[in-house]
Amino acid sequence: MSVSKRAIKSLLQTNEDLVTLFKRASKQKSESAESEEDQLVDLLNSLESYTETLTEEMLVASKLGSVLGKISKSKAVSEGVSKQASRLVSSWKTKVTSERAEKKEQARVEKSSKEPKKSSDVDGIPEPPKNNSEYRSRLTSQNKELYKDPPQNPILNITVSDVKAKGPSRAVNGDFTFVGFSTFKPNRSPEEVLRGGRLGGRTSVLSFLRLRI
Repeated sequence: MSVSKRAIKSLLQTNEDLVTLFKRASKQKSESAESEEDQLVDLLNSLESYTETLTEEMLVASKLGSVLGKISKSKAVSEGVSKQASRLVSSWKTKVTSERAEKKEQARVEKSSKEPKKSSDVDGIPEPPKNNSEYRSRLTSQNKELYKDPPQNPILNITVSDVKAKGPSRAVNGDFTFVGFSTFKPNRSPEEVLRGGRLGGRTSVLSFLRLRI
């Protein structure tokens, strides 16, 4: 949103008044100087009302920050005036920092909304590699061990059925028959395969079969 020209004009006038009063208060050490300081305080009080609506553009255009910075460090004005100016500078710096952060985040969101979305952006899962070369690069970048070089691209589009089937039945000759997989007829159960592969050593606990072998 563009800054109101009227607001900037008002701040510019305030800036000029501040400069004039500051110069007078710095040069004079009399009752007149005290009067100038009172007017300075009134101007600083009026500027505090701008804190909520103040923008970086308004500060740059009015150059108020520079003038207030000089007042806050000046030894020619009272401590109360310099501290009030310092508080204003500090609060405005915080406001500008917050404004910049909001603009940066807004720009990031707008840029992100314009970029084409990938499937990995939607479900949080990286897209599968398109070929063995891409798969190898991914494994290498993740410091994975390559059992084959080049590695074999993983099988894609595997559908897992939600339907639970009964356990396999065993024929007299020892062959197993699995429901839905009539051509798959192993002659050893998972337990027998595991036991047959044991070559000694410490005991293994197979929690999924509830076995200790």
